[in-house]
Amino acid sequence: MTRKKRKGEYTCTCTSYDFPHRMFGGSCTGIAWVQEYWEASYGQAGECTDCPHREYGSCDVVVQTEKPLVCRGLEELIRYEEIKV
Repeated sequence: MTRKKRKGEYTCTCTSYDFPHRMFGGSCTGIAWVQEYWEASYGQAGECTDCPHREYGSCDVVVQTEKPLVCRGLEELIRYEEIKV
């Protein structure tokens, strides 16, 4: 039996834990979501198109020179889903 999803919770399946967990809970940083977002369009769509962290065909967040929370796509997800960081 699983508990009911609460407002502001978003499930993440990154490798921080061996089970689905709350995004930004414990060791989860949101980097897996950013990597999936980038790989879906390689910066050619969505929030990536005019992002200052997109340089020379790569994403500074994906290569981990910037923290995941500066990703505009992740910022939009946090706002839309009302995720508590």
